[in-house]
Amino acid sequence: MVRSRGPFHKEAFTGKTLFMARTPADPFDEWHDQLATQRSRIRAFGDFEPDVFNRRPEEGKWSIGENLEHLSLSLGPYLGAMELAIDGARTAGRTGTGPWKRGLFIGWFVKSVEPPVKTRFPTFRALVPAEALDRDRVVEQLLRLTGDFGGVIDAMRGLDLGGIRFPSPVLPLLKLDLGSGVDLMLGHNRRHLWAADRILAREPDHDAV
Repeated sequence: MVRSRGPFHKEAFTGKTLFMARTPADPFDEWHDQLATQRSRIRAFGDFEPDVFNRRPEEGKWSIGENLEHLSLSLGPYLGAMELAIDGARTAGRTGTGPWKRGLFIGWFVKSVEPPVKTRFPTFRALVPAEALDRDRVVEQLLRLTGDFGGVIDAMRGLDLGGIRFPSPVLPLLKLDLGSGVDLMLGHNRRHLWAADRILAREPDHDAV
């Protein structure tokens, strides 16, 4: 039996998210470290009883399962859009190295998705999760997608991270550079894993299965 270890340590949420105006020359190790931390926590959520996984903390608030399902619904389209941009950039030979500059609005947007939640956004209908979810399916799907995310990050090596842009799949008028797209998705993951862990913090002591 595995006991709940309670909320994340603070550093697991804050990480070293790269939303400064001028970014590091080589962010790949940091990105992979953040993703590994997130995948570890996703696996841990699969150890809890289905009723805990699906219990809403209060009316109108998402359960642990709904938060994780929302991450899959969001991450899948973003990975598809980024892969298309990467393929096009490879064909066009758009390589690059070193730090890149990020616009102020994109920098604010990336920062705004980070926990603790200060800015709330409406959820598009296509990204709203169902209720009463199958725990194992949700966890396995999100682990598969975050694994794919790691592959997308690796595929970006050697490309012009700041110059190659792609349209947001949920806000097509919003154009993101590849580097900011990675930071946005990592921050969004942290936001909802943080929300899920806050739900656990409100649960009475219980054993995971």
